[in-house]
Amino acid sequence: MPFVEEMVDAVVDRLGSRIADLEVRAFPDNPEEYDLYHPVGAVLVAYAGSPRYSESRDTGVNVQDREVQISCTLLLRELRGPQGAHRYLDTVRISLNGFRLPGAGGGSKLRPVQERLVDHDSGIWRFEMRFQGTVPEVEEEPEEALPRLERITLEGINTTTEVTDDE
Repeated sequence: MPFVEEMVDAVVDRLGSRIADLEVRAFPDNPEEYDLYHPVGAVLVAYAGSPRYSESRDTGVNVQDREVQISCTLLLRELRGPQGAHRYLDTVRISLNGFRLPGAGGGSKLRPVQERLVDHDSGIWRFEMRFQGTVPEVEEEPEEALPRLERITLEGINTTTEVTDDE
């Protein structure tokens, strides 16, 4: 699975386990065709890009820090109250602040970097929250051609066995 999809899936799982009363899913492929049918609202998660890469720490292999951003779009029918946007903005922020992305070996935890009201249209409040973390980016090194093992001798107590590769 591509790393970007792995990140988005991990955030969807994290939020889905903490917010049972909203639809939580990856941002749809065709957002213009998405209709909010859930009676309360939804959180749509998307990869928002990598705005920056660090300078390379060339140690024979190109190694960089890659900043990654995750966007959470909240679509809610109410602004205030127990089912309002304000409550869910807090819940999403608390759930993802400090969350470490899987597969980010050596990466940082997510931190909130932006939260904004996008619009209010047809009774739906739309907010966007952005979270950022840093993950290592390491060049893919070509496999070295290692010498071929043609014969091995195994010595044990009172026995010697020779194994050869007879191609």
